[in-house]
Amino acid sequence: MTSNKTYDYVIIGGGIHGVGVAQAAAAAGYSVLVLEQTALANGTSSKSSKLIHGGLRYLETAQIKLVFECLSERALLLELAPDIVRLEPFYIPIYKNTTRRPWEIWTGLSLYSVLGKLKSDTRFESIPENKWSGLDGLATENLQAVFRYNDGATDDAALTRAVMKSASTLGAELVMPATFISSDASKEMNVVNYSVNGTIHSCKCRLLVNAAGPWANLVLDKVNPTPKKREFDLIAGAHIVIDSPPPNGMFYVEAPQDRRAVFVMPWKGKTMIGTTETAFNGDPSKVRPLESEETYLCEVAAHYFPKFKDLTRENIDSSFAGLRVLPHATGKAFSRPRETTFHVDKKLAPRIITIYGGKLTAFRITSEKFVAKFANMLPKRKRKAWTNKLKLKPVLSLITAIFLSTISTTTTLAQTSPTELSLEGALEIAKESSYSMRIAKYRELEAETTRKQVLASGLPHINGTIDYNNFIEIPTQVAPADAFAFPDYLNTYLYDLGVATGVPINAPPVDPNAISEFQFGSPQSASIGFTATQLIFSGSYIVALQVAKVFEESKAITTAKTEVETIKAVSFAYHTCLAAARNVETLRSALKLTEKVFQETKAMAEEGFIESNDVDVIELSVRKLKHELANSELQQELTLSLLLFQIGLPVDTKIELTDTMEGLRQKMNIEFEEIDVAESPSVMEQRYLYELSDWNFKSKKMSSLPTISGFYTNSQNAQRDVFNMFDFNEKWYPTQLWGLQIKMPLFGSFEGKHIRKKALVQTYLAATALELATQAAELELSAARAEFKRATSSILEAESNVQLASRIYDNVTLAHNEGVKSSFELTQAQNDLLSGEGILIGSQLNWLNAHARLKAATTTISK
Repeated sequence: MTSNKTYDYVIIGGGIHGVGVAQAAAAAGYSVLVLEQTALANGTSSKSSKLIHGGLRYLETAQIKLVFECLSERALLLELAPDIVRLEPFYIPIYKNTTRRPWEIWTGLSLYSVLGKLKSDTRFESIPENKWSGLDGLATENLQAVFRYNDGATDDAALTRAVMKSASTLGAELVMPATFISSDASKEMNVVNYSVNGTIHSCKCRLLVNAAGPWANLVLDKVNPTPKKREFDLIAGAHIVIDSPPPNGMFYVEAPQDRRAVFVMPWKGKTMIGTTETAFNGDPSKVRPLESEETYLCEVAAHYFPKFKDLTRENIDSSFAGLRVLPHATGKAFSRPRETTFHVDKKLAPRIITIYGGKLTAFRITSEKFVAKFANMLPKRKRKAWTNKLKLKPVLSLITAIFLSTISTTTTLAQTSPTELSLEGALEIAKESSYSMRIAKYRELEAETTRKQVLASGLPHINGTIDYNNFIEIPTQVAPADAFAFPDYLNTYLYDLGVATGVPINAPPVDPNAISEFQFGSPQSASIGFTATQLIFSGSYIVALQVAKVFEESKAITTAKTEVETIKAVSFAYHTCLAAARNVETLRSALKLTEKVFQETKAMAEEGFIESNDVDVIELSVRKLKHELANSELQQELTLSLLLFQIGLPVDTKIELTDTMEGLRQKMNIEFEEIDVAESPSVMEQRYLYELSDWNFKSKKMSSLPTISGFYTNSQNAQRDVFNMFDFNEKWYPTQLWGLQIKMPLFGSFEGKHIRKKALVQTYLAATALELATQAAELELSAARAEFKRATSSILEAESNVQLASRIYDNVTLAHNEGVKSSFELTQAQNDLLSGEGILIGSQLNWLNAHARLKAATTTISK
């Protein structure tokens, strides 16, 4: 365990409130350490509605003070962080069946403006009816009024990183990722223990701040003595992102299902819709949007925007959910207060303070209040700055720094050793950097892109064309000379007319073999136009959408399977490195001891107490040990290179392993639950492959259906004798047409029948492969359990044998020194001891590898 210095503040949690307190405390001159278990803003601070606002809807629950405070903070953040926080127009449409009537909204917005000190950015207006059509396709049926006001929006994760960066410039330190282990309260200090890459560190602090959000009470479980906890509810808020052009502002609408407030807003070039309020009781790290929540948000968007009338869960580009920490109550989450609560167990000295709840907008003022409230518990410090004057600039995501780290997964402003590598750290690096994981993630990304590509292939396509032609020679057309001659009846009529009038018609005789030459068109021509096409119906396209979706899901399963395999392979490599290092250590100890015996034996031989042959035997043992040691040291280097290769680091990287074989055995769980092998990664992957083969068969069946597509063409054409295409006084001739195209196979000599039969056979193959994978998983699980059981018994036997060999060697050495035992017997005893220690090392290696194998065999994933 390493010891570090004493801090005024140690803050658990790198969310917006944790880094906010860090900034405020550092600005006040206090020493600060922030411990974050994964990455800054990894929880709710990156999964909010991205709003910096006063909270118009909180006026309904009379939270006047909160709204006033948040509006003041919004104005300040717009000034301090103009690159992160921006002012956006908000639109509130009022329909015939909307719960809140126009006069209520007008009253609320008026109060909102007053609380915002009537500044220009708090004023509102009513949008005239003749401008409703320009509101991003908002449904206008039964629409009675639309109000527009302004509020703030942000990238919440970027804001969190910017605040931490500001805190670091004031001296605050960040250790990430760091696992909080425990905290022990003494009379004057908290002793905080945490681990970084498996290495345990400790420090002292005068004030421990629990800003872990949804994990707050779990952190308190690790504090000794355990403080009192506050009961709270976790409320999940889901958001969905649609790959659709973003609206020109935020739309504040009322969900038709339950009359909740929902926002439709722009987000990174797309459209985001949220949020929901659903009680959550599980592991906070595993919160995900429910299918019902995603459907709920799709229905809200479809209700208010006709362009989303066909929106379903399949059209969602991405989704996320964050957790709000709200006071425990039985009523709806909407009606509960949003103020931040500082929970203190007064029995503990020094105090341990837990932060519950709070709003993103008010993080700064909340943090200032926190520091001021507990200033009397800390030594007086010289203030460095005021947070209401500190500019916030965007910074590179610290997750990037973690990924780029070549030795440790720790990103810290207080430097840690770059050469130490624990098994846990090696596994974390391998999950991101190993070649197999990188390939798997790229293939998963490729599958996601393929799905989007397939979807786009059935959407409208518009192609533009510009053509220009300069005929150096206009093409000549030929035709029979009489192609344009009068018909016979007309020639007869004209002849008779000439006879009757006495005016003969001297027409040349018709030459049936003659030809006429013609030139049509102009030397200069140009055309500009576009063609739009739309797939109307295609059975293959419908199936392709499902195939692409299943394929994308299968790649996610493949990535999970690859992660399990990577963890197993890296664990094997790490264990082998430990065994190699242990073997080198054993041989060095044996060599040192044998060299000592050699010197003693040599001295005894020179005195004539023993024969010189005994000296030669011991010297030979020394030489053998040196040779074995050299080979073992080379083997150790090779195993380290293999480990580096497995985790994806350069093989010449210098590392030092911090774990030991005995230490790993003590930390590892030896209890494994019974599992359903149908949920093992290999079986799940094969199940998806079977599903893909089934969809492939359906695709072949659907290929016999017609494909219907429509097209529309619009072009302008110019015919000129000279090049004057840019003379807009000249005429351009339009061409427009639309049409339908229907393609349908009629007869293919039974090729389609054989294609479908082949696809059906492939489904049989996939089903057989699924059965094979299931049985193989069962066999692997049984074999892994048996191997682990055998390894456990073997290691106990090996430990007993080493103890026995060690006693024998000690006795023989003593007897040899007394001249009772020969050097041959001493050498034999030494060989037996080395052999026993080698077997023990091998048994420990086998046990660790068997444990890793069984852990991999019992890992399951859900579809």
